[in-house]
Amino acid sequence: MLGYSIGMRALRAAQSSMDLVGQNVANASTPGYSRRLSLLSSTEPLMFGRFGVGTGVQVADLRRVHDGLLETRLREQTHVLGRLDASGSLLRQLEGFFQEPSDNGLAARLDDLWNAFSDVSRSAGDASFRDGLVQSALTLGAGFRQVAAQVQSIGDEARQGVGAAVNVVNGLLAEVAAVNRRVIDSRSFGTTPGDLLDERDRLLKELADWADPQVLDRPDGTVDVLLDGLLLVSGDRSRELITRQPSDGTVQVLVKDGLAELEIGSGRLKGYLDLARLTVPERQADLDLIARNLIYEVNKRHSTAVSAAGPYAQLSAAVTVPAADVDQPLAEIELPFEVKDGRLTVNVIETATGSVTQHFLDVDPQTMTLADLTRALDGLPHVAASLDSVGRLRISADGGYGFDFSARIDVDPDDAGSFGSDHATLTGATGPYALANGDTLTLAVDGGVPVTVTFNSADFVDITQATAAEVAAVLEAQVPGLAASFEDGRLSLQSATAGATSSLAVTAASSSALFAVGAGDVGSDTAVEVRLNGTPSDGTNGHFTVRALGDGMVGLTPGLEIGLFDADGTQLATFDAGDGYVPGDPIELFPGVTLSLTAGAVEASAGDVFEFDLVDEADSSDVLVALQLGAFFTGSSAADLDVNSELVADPRRVAGSRNGEAGDAGVFFDIVGLRDAAIEALSGRTFAEGYGDVVAGIGLEVRSNATATTAQQQLLSSLEARREEISGVNTDEEMLRLLEYQHLYQAAGRYLQAVQTMNDTLFQML
Repeated sequence: MLGYSIGMRALRAAQSSMDLVGQNVANASTPGYSRRLSLLSSTEPLMFGRFGVGTGVQVADLRRVHDGLLETRLREQTHVLGRLDASGSLLRQLEGFFQEPSDNGLAARLDDLWNAFSDVSRSAGDASFRDGLVQSALTLGAGFRQVAAQVQSIGDEARQGVGAAVNVVNGLLAEVAAVNRRVIDSRSFGTTPGDLLDERDRLLKELADWADPQVLDRPDGTVDVLLDGLLLVSGDRSRELITRQPSDGTVQVLVKDGLAELEIGSGRLKGYLDLARLTVPERQADLDLIARNLIYEVNKRHSTAVSAAGPYAQLSAAVTVPAADVDQPLAEIELPFEVKDGRLTVNVIETATGSVTQHFLDVDPQTMTLADLTRALDGLPHVAASLDSVGRLRISADGGYGFDFSARIDVDPDDAGSFGSDHATLTGATGPYALANGDTLTLAVDGGVPVTVTFNSADFVDITQATAAEVAAVLEAQVPGLAASFEDGRLSLQSATAGATSSLAVTAASSSALFAVGAGDVGSDTAVEVRLNGTPSDGTNGHFTVRALGDGMVGLTPGLEIGLFDADGTQLATFDAGDGYVPGDPIELFPGVTLSLTAGAVEASAGDVFEFDLVDEADSSDVLVALQLGAFFTGSSAADLDVNSELVADPRRVAGSRNGEAGDAGVFFDIVGLRDAAIEALSGRTFAEGYGDVVAGIGLEVRSNATATTAQQQLLSSLEARREEISGVNTDEEMLRLLEYQHLYQAAGRYLQAVQTMNDTLFQML
């Protein structure tokens, strides 16, 4: 009977092996299938004495042909390629949004803006050019907003990709855990089907496309799966991931139970995370940097310029401040641009005469509030300021007046008529004055009876620190025919009449704090007209005084000189105003700034003097830019860059004059100069260069991604080819094995027939 047993075992082994060949051939095209090998071995022999007799053949193992290290490398390569593929598709979309180079891109629209400013600078009075400028700016603003929205849409898509990827990862983790359970169940039958292991490898490879799992084999045949060192699959249990979006707009991946945050290292999930956290915010920041500095640089110049429509009658800020913040220091409230420690120039203009009064407000953002600034503006003569219901600063001028914030020169600086007036004039030193209660001053006006004025403490806040305004009020109230005024803290007295018959004399004084006894002046039939012109070309700024250094007639008296002094009283220069000067000719006080005097008498003995200010930077505090008062652009980023609605409604309000003079386009020229200016905030690049670097940076990322994808895909293909060599099914080889097993089956069958024939013969013999 041993022969029957040997034959039957051979038949069963051959049949099982042929079935395995059939399984291999059937799955030759199944992704992830690992071919199986039938390993045959002889069965245990029977011992007869000291001899052993074989008992046949058996299938010792149905081995799965598999290289674990190669599978690990395949997973690693898969998650690298997954990251590149996920980010690459969105990067290509991002690049397409910029439309560069093209006539519709931001570079072309930025060029159009500079060209429009250039056109206006050449023809400042042409309304059509101003209309064109506003339209070019509107088109540029729309372009910035469109690109910003498209960049944001990529960020939104990346964040959605993160959520979708987390859902896929959760599903795959759960499936791996389910396969682990089936593996555990199969171990009770003594072996693990290769199909389960193939399925698990397929799931792990798919998981590697989305993340970068670390896979650990366990003795029971299951695997543990970790992400960022955190155990997510253990045996037949899996943990779920969730996403969270903080207030900064980014996205996080966390383990649901315990909320531990994961740092995904690779895979599609990493690609989406990098776009959402890094690429899109960086590109947004780059674009915002260009837009923000364009807004700042243009507005800084435009807000201190004068428009063709003239000074403002009223003006509103574009920035609103919550009611809770109006009493907070400017440095501590949220404004689109920073307020600096500096000074704001406010010019109040009498529209009928063009007379300009300059006021200077010191701005310290650490202490000054918006309410303080409003009160300071409201305290200026002929100007009213208030905050509306939404915290918007509004400024208006009294009827017959206007205002602006330009660095203009007061062309008629001698408002008090204290330099070469046709009225008898006495000008004193700058106050305050050290008077005492009971001090007296006796004045004779136009040769009349001298009038003695007694100063009482009740007329002053502090008589020992009497101001020019307080003294002028007392004198004008008590001396008939006297006009008393003050300017820049200096007291000026004039006879109310003009001409050679006008006179003014100090006949007595108990104190020399105001005027010395004997000081006096007589009028003239011709008044000296003082005119300033130009704009400082060398950055000169400050408070200056021009004083007569002698008595005489302008243009006639030999050696008659005038002196220029700074705020500290230091004499800066001396100029000839005598017989070497032609009345009306310009005298250069500073580069770009000239003084002209008409014929008339000036007297150092009468204290003939006038003062003026030169302003290099009309708003060194940037408070106008921060509140967007007189702004050309509104907003502070690419997403909200727009043109001031007041300019859209009335393009005449586009401002480009430094001094308000007809035809002046100095500020327009300054803005045109921004085209080629090296902007410090852009690391010394021009706007075109900065924007070009943004576009080039995206293009470089796209090309780098494409190059890396090609290289990594080639490597993955090489690894997959190697896996196919090891684990794949070669149908030719399988056919050879099939023939081998067929021959085994046939031989076993013939062997059984021979055994049967032999047994039949033996039985017949018996």
